[in-house]
Amino acid sequence: MLVKDGDSSQNSDEEKGAYDARLEDITQEGNLIRGSSCVRSCTASSAKRFIIYRRDWCGLICQVLIPLILVLFGLWLTSGPSKLTQSPPRHLSTGWYPSKQRILMSTNPVSMAGDGFDVTGAELFANMPNATTAFEVTYVDI
Repeated sequence: MLVKDGDSSQNSDEEKGAYDARLEDITQEGNLIRGSSCVRSCTASSAKRFIIYRRDWCGLICQVLIPLILVLFGLWLTSGPSKLTQSPPRHLSTGWYPSKQRILMSTNPVSMAGDGFDVTGAELFANMPNATTAFEVTYVDI
């Protein structure tokens, strides 16, 4: 098709005017895709999926029916009476260990804040339960 020089500029002006009109319509409506909504897109997606399932029934079985059956089976198993019982409480004691537990402690606090609440290794050891009978402490200067 042959186009004259004068016609091409006229066609481009008409196309530009039509494009501007469409762009103005889109911006006035406030939605780039006209008539789109979450419900419509979900409905269209579901309809497409079921059309595919109608053609490929094996996909329907593997992606819908088998997971549904497994979930229902799991719910049935968990809904029955439980044979689990609460075990009695177990109390920890340092007396269960055959020999004294060895601990390395620093004589200086690790991070001194300077507010008077720093605890030295000796003070920490004195506050431990059964400090003299259950633990053997070696102090290290770091």
